[in-house]
Amino acid sequence: HYNLPASSAHRSPPTSQRPPAPPPQQPTGPIRATVTDVDMPLSQMMVLTLKWAIAAIPAFTLFFFLAILLLKLLNAILR
Repeated sequence: HYNLPASSAHRSPPTSQRPPAPPPQQPTGPIRATVTDVDMPLSQMMVLTLKWAIAAIPAFTLFFFLAILLLKLLNAILR
């Protein structure tokens, strides 16, 4: 639907006005989304997987050192 500017000479005759539409309802609960397909070229999928692997290195390192600390602590307690 397109309305011509007010300065236009080709104005249509006035039509009956429709009442304004009610505002859209805001969701009250959490919005859930389900991903059913990832349409991605193989090269982009490989890059994404590599980025995830690189991003996981600090977490694995932290867990490794925490495991060593826990084992040393348990070893000291059980001796």
